[in-house]
Amino acid sequence: MSKKLSFRKDINGLRAWAALAVLLFHFQLLHFSGGFAGVDVFFVISGYLMAAILYPQVYQNNLNLFAFYNSRIRRVAPALIALVFILFVFGCFFLIRLDFNELLTESRYAATFRYNLKYSDFDYFGRSVNEHWLMHTWTLGIEFQFYILFPVILFAINKITKIKKQVVNILLAISIVSFLAMLYKLSVSPQKAFFLLQYRIWEFLAGSILFIYQYKLEENNYNLLINRFLKIILSFFGWGILIFFFLFVKENNSWPDYRSIFPVLATLLIIAPGKDTFLTKNIIAQKIGKASYSIYLWHWPVYVGFILFGLDNIYQLCCAAILSILLGFFSYYFFERPNFIGRLSIIKQLFLMVLLIISVDKFLQLVSNEKIKLPIENQSIHMEKYFEYSTEKGRMCLDNAELCLFGVDNEKPSFILLGDSHAGSIVSGLEKIAFDKKKSFLLFASHGCAIITGIKSDNKNYEKCLRLNESINKIISSNPNVKIVILNRYNEYLLRHNEKDDFIISPLYINKKPDINNAELVNLVRSELAQGFFTTTCRLSENNSVYWVKPIPEMGVNVPNELIRAKFYHNSDISIRVSKKDYLDRNNKILQLQEKSEKNCKVKLIDPTTILCDQDWCYSSDKDNILYKDDDHLNPWGAAKIAPLFEELFN
Repeated sequence: MSKKLSFRKDINGLRAWAALAVLLFHFQLLHFSGGFAGVDVFFVISGYLMAAILYPQVYQNNLNLFAFYNSRIRRVAPALIALVFILFVFGCFFLIRLDFNELLTESRYAATFRYNLKYSDFDYFGRSVNEHWLMHTWTLGIEFQFYILFPVILFAINKITKIKKQVVNILLAISIVSFLAMLYKLSVSPQKAFFLLQYRIWEFLAGSILFIYQYKLEENNYNLLINRFLKIILSFFGWGILIFFFLFVKENNSWPDYRSIFPVLATLLIIAPGKDTFLTKNIIAQKIGKASYSIYLWHWPVYVGFILFGLDNIYQLCCAAILSILLGFFSYYFFERPNFIGRLSIIKQLFLMVLLIISVDKFLQLVSNEKIKLPIENQSIHMEKYFEYSTEKGRMCLDNAELCLFGVDNEKPSFILLGDSHAGSIVSGLEKIAFDKKKSFLLFASHGCAIITGIKSDNKNYEKCLRLNESINKIISSNPNVKIVILNRYNEYLLRHNEKDDFIISPLYINKKPDINNAELVNLVRSELAQGFFTTTCRLSENNSVYWVKPIPEMGVNVPNELIRAKFYHNSDISIRVSKKDYLDRNNKILQLQEKSEKNCKVKLIDPTTILCDQDWCYSSDKDNILYKDDDHLNPWGAAKIAPLFEELFN
């Protein structure tokens, strides 16, 4: 095999089909339900081609890392940075400030190939992915991280005389470990298994192993024993697997899983014979293959833009798909293919490209931090106040799980408010009453903290919550006869969040540890937590007056976000609300426990729905103001709205 791999029409054509599969999957066209596997095809091809570039150099001890890194960065960065710049300009004129700020954050991580690291906890197959303009650049992050790591692996193997001849076996061992780690990670954190290189490198290495195996065979003058007819059979068998996968396999929230072997195997079968077929050698496949990277870059932002502005029927999405291909060709010819600095030395080229990436990152950072002011003024500005949350002191107390006094200093606290961020969200409304009445109250709360005696968690993020629960008795003893008010987002622990795409379960437990893959165990853990809420509240009521606040209605969507977007992008006023029936159904378990505590433990109940709801609906806003800061937390206007329910506590 020659030192330099010649242009492979079969691989170029396969790139075209992989890019189209991803595009058609995202645009939901032609039933390409498994088109997401086009990314896996790209990974295998990338591994094969990187081995083709690097292994002959490593094998012959003339590896030029600077040249390799320069070729990779020049291949990927110009078109990506052009996309980031164009989206930046677009955002200045057509996005609300909220979405523009998110775009700035995404652009920074995309331009520096860190997107997959930043968003490694995100659900790629969820609906909210449509709000992220550059979500698809996670693949570029993983690719570039492979570019950095792979030559180091090959170089290290080649420098150790005893193992240099075992390069295929070593890479195979790394692949097996990566594959098994991926399967394990799916049961713990499926999002990380999707986004991180250590769980995906086996796909790259599958392609690399194939090239190195072929290279070593030819280097040793062995006959590959693959005749022309067998090459055709292998190629078409691979295509059969791949097309079947693209058309009939459906995505789920745990990809890649064991099924990812099939598109990887299919890709190997297609590229191993080096046989061009009618699927790849035609001029359309060749043209699209050459521009496949730029088409991939542009297809997702075009899709997000069409969805954002309500252009989402089948005909409009077809137009969007065509537009993304045209923009991809434009990007290929004007940004990706030209080499504007080709006359410079390799070191200078590499230095300039790295400097460009760093400059883009720093510029976006300065804009994000408002060190560089932009003339972005739109209808969302007057609504940004509704994203406020609690008070500055209240947020600090929540963050640190500290005991804080609100209202008039040196006044004996009228009550102590216990709970999680829902308790913190109403502080501003209660503080106003406290000042009016020249009274005070205490807040003892922490984010995601269920008020349950004996609560446990293996998650270090909940250490403050555990300490808070352990300290409650001490705090109450220091304030004898103090009234106790308890407010939690109970369903965060007894069910799960109801925001779209949120499948996270609480890591808190009492006896049994939760396991998301064991439904029976999850239900047992939640039953124990429910009983824990009840017994803890009743125990506290033995020596103190206890007021248990019923659940705050959860809207399921970020209220200010949705209202702003509807007004700015569609010039429409929408009403966000949940039915009273849905509220009662979702909160059935905790409401039963609260009523039981009222009857058996003389606990008094405070019901926010008497103000936030009528007989049929629970509302996210009134005629004057928005009441929520997101999907479930009240903002200061919502806190002020329900504050009269707590007025008697100050008497």
